[in-house]
Amino acid sequence: MSSNVVDYGPRPAYLCYDSDNDGAYNTSSDSVCPGYRDCDDTDGSLLPPREGLVLNSDTTLCSGTYYVNDTNQGGIIRFNATSIELSCLGTVMVGNNQGAGAYIVSDSNNITGCTFSNYSKGITYGFTGWNWTMDPSFLHDYLYGVAVDSKDEVIVAGYDIAAGDNQQHIVKLDNNGVMK
Repeated sequence: MSSNVVDYGPRPAYLCYDSDNDGAYNTSSDSVCPGYRDCDDTDGSLLPPREGLVLNSDTTLCSGTYYVNDTNQGGIIRFNATSIELSCLGTVMVGNNQGAGAYIVSDSNNITGCTFSNYSKGITYGFTGWNWTMDPSFLHDYLYGVAVDSKDEVIVAGYDIAAGDNQQHIVKLDNNGVMK
């Protein structure tokens, strides 16, 4: 019995790199790279969504559909500073009907273009002040579209929240807070 064996040696480290130092690795097809794949390894503010992503500055999420479960029950994305802009490029995050898509613990934040689907809470807001904006037409299939942990100064104005194929209003207000 004879055979030819070619040993190319260990894999070089350059297959897995993070040029923009954002914690997500290059777009190489090498499956041994640790962590998360980066959609653009030249831009540190453009990230793939993942569980435990903590935002301290303006961030844009990569486009596409991502299956991300909130196993730690702290939201897959957590806002950890004030005045953060989270922009999505048609990003769809799909959970397993548990946990939260986003958890906001700070003031004056903005969410645009993101779709959170199949979480028990689309967005949990746990801050005593209230000043953030989002486009809630991107909330789907929740027990709660927006859940508020604080009890003071809470106004959700101008939007309806849809749960699956059902649309419900508890109190509907216009953008000025006037009951419709």
